[in-house]
Amino acid sequence: MSITIEQLKVTRSHTTTLDIPFLEFDQRPTLLLGVNGAGKTTLFSVLGGHLKPYNGSVRTRGKIAIVEQHFRPIVGFNCAEYCAYVAWLRGQSWKQAQRDAISWLNFVDLQPQAQQRCEKLSGGQRARLAIATALNSGADTLVLDEPSASLDPISKQTITSLYSRIVNQGRSLIVATHDSAELQPPFSRVVVLHAGQIHFDGDRAAFHQLAFDTGNSPAHVLARAFRTRGGEEADV
Repeated sequence: MSITIEQLKVTRSHTTTLDIPFLEFDQRPTLLLGVNGAGKTTLFSVLGGHLKPYNGSVRTRGKIAIVEQHFRPIVGFNCAEYCAYVAWLRGQSWKQAQRDAISWLNFVDLQPQAQQRCEKLSGGQRARLAIATALNSGADTLVLDEPSASLDPISKQTITSLYSRIVNQGRSLIVATHDSAELQPPFSRVVVLHAGQIHFDGDRAAFHQLAFDTGNSPAHVLARAFRTRGGEEADV
C-alpha cells in the first residue's frame, strides 16, 4: 500500500501549480498541511486520476479512494443504497456491496440513518457517509480532503474519532486539513505543501518543534500558527 510520486509537475495557464520531485506515501497515517491555494486539492486530483500532470509519474500499490471536501451524494438514494451502489460501480458484487454497506455505515455510526435519503443528511453525516462509501469500495488507502471543514465542533470530533478506527482496520490514511486539533494520533507523519512544493516531511513531534525553532520557512510559519490555535495541546 504505497503511492510514489516522481518529477511531478502540474501547470495551469502557463503557471506551475505543483512541482514535486519526489514524494512517497506509505503505511504511516499522514496529515497534509498547507494554506488555501497550497496545492493540496490539486495533488489529490492527480492521485485520483482526475487531473493529468504536465510531467512526471504517480505509481500506486493497492486501491485508493479519494473523498472530496464537498461531498454530493446522489439525490433520491438512501444511505445504504448509495454506499452499496458506489461499491458496485467500483467492482464489488451487488450482494456483497449491499451486505457490507450496512457494516460500514455502522462503523461510522450511521446505521440509524441507513434508510434516510442522502440529501436530508447533515454536513457531518454526509462526511461520514463519504468515508463509509470509500471503505465499502475496498480501498487500501483513504485520501480525505479536509473532511471536517465547515463542520460544527461536535461533528468535527466525530470525524476525528474515526481516524484511529480506520487505521486499526489496516487501511492507509492521508488527510488534508487546516484544523490544529487533528495534529494528534493516529497521525505520525506531517507533510507541508506550500505554493505547490514540499517544505516539510517528517514526524509529528518534529513539526511541533518547528514552532520553537529559528526560521521563517512556510513550515515554520504554519507550525507557529497551529501552536497559536491550540495545536500545542495535542499529544506529540
